[in-house]
Amino acid sequence: MIDYKIYMDEIKTLPNKNVIYLLCDPITNEVRYVGKAINLYIRIRKHHNESRLKAKTHKNNWIKSLLTQGLKAKVLVIEECLCENSLNEAEKKWIKYYKQIGCDLTNGTEGGDGGKMSQEAIEKMRTSKIGKSFSKEHREAISKGHKNKILSKETREKIGIKHKNKIVSKETREKMRIARLNYLLSISNENPL
Repeated sequence: MIDYKIYMDEIKTLPNKNVIYLLCDPITNEVRYVGKAINLYIRIRKHHNESRLKAKTHKNNWIKSLLTQGLKAKVLVIEECLCENSLNEAEKKWIKYYKQIGCDLTNGTEGGDGGKMSQEAIEKMRTSKIGKSFSKEHREAISKGHKNKILSKETREKIGIKHKNKIVSKETREKMRIARLNYLLSISNENPL
């Protein structure tokens, strides 16, 4: 089990400003992620921040799998840039290089974009999900996550505006009516008078 304080103290010894860095597997030393950082110490802290790890990305899944094993990625600085402006091009160059030599990178983009996916990547993800459905367990987990969730007034208003002029088919209205009746029936069965 790696001590987080010791791990971050080691990061402080690395070049910190305007760097291109690698996250490597701590067991195999395989390069898994190429990143850029204006401040490396802060960037590495963000990689391990629980709230940021909630996003379902390949990199986050890999980092979470390491954390469950009590491990942390090995961090290597491979380039120091003269200024912040040159980070984007350097990141693209290194991601391309490591992909060309066969590294299984967890980067979601080609780099230089601050994590924004290209339209091509978004479309590829969208089409890969067409026709797929969630398992019953997955649907139940999603449902459980949404139960007792309180939406702010602002969020409720935004949802209302979005759905205000939405046209719903007769079939959909009937499905909604049946679902609502089933829900009310299940509540009355749980709490009989």
